[in-house]
Amino acid sequence: MRKLSILFVILLLAITTAGLVGCGGNTSQAKTDMQAADAAYNKVKTELDDLQGTLTGVLGGAVTGNYAALTTQTLNAATAAIDKVLAALPAVKADYQKVAALTGVPDYTAYANAMIKAIDANTTALTEGKKAIEQLKPLVASGNTAAIAGVLNQQEVAKLQSLGEVASKAYDDAQAIKTEKNLGK
Repeated sequence: MRKLSILFVILLLAITTAGLVGCGGNTSQAKTDMQAADAAYNKVKTELDDLQGTLTGVLGGAVTGNYAALTTQTLNAATAAIDKVLAALPAVKADYQKVAALTGVPDYTAYANAMIKAIDANTTALTEGKKAIEQLKPLVASGNTAAIAGVLNQQEVAKLQSLGEVASKAYDDAQAIKTEKNLGK
């Protein structure tokens, strides 16, 4: 009887220890993977912020009729920057998908899923922005300001702004989850 009792206690301890190791492992893995994904995103975000600043100045002036900054070189540079970010986003998304696939860490998976949504929104906004720039290139090269104004009409500008706002809000929502759940520490 005593052997059975000791065996039961050892079995109970083994089960408890196994449970604790499993939980801590996912949290530790989630934190490590999240930090790697965040580092990758931060590199892309720096490029996004630079690109937004450039495009706001160039396209903002063109919308109001000031085409001086709207040059073929500027548009080519913007397209190259967009292409660079679009090429980097799938790898960053895969990093967050790795976190989202973990089990037993709902706060980390919620944050990762929110970041995936932000990346998807950025991809959509950048793709639409690139389409508009591609439409502008031949018009700028030919100096066709009337056609440029047609491409940069209120509806198109509003659409691009809306897509940018959706992307920005998605990122802010993800960061709110990270802050609220204290995942940054």
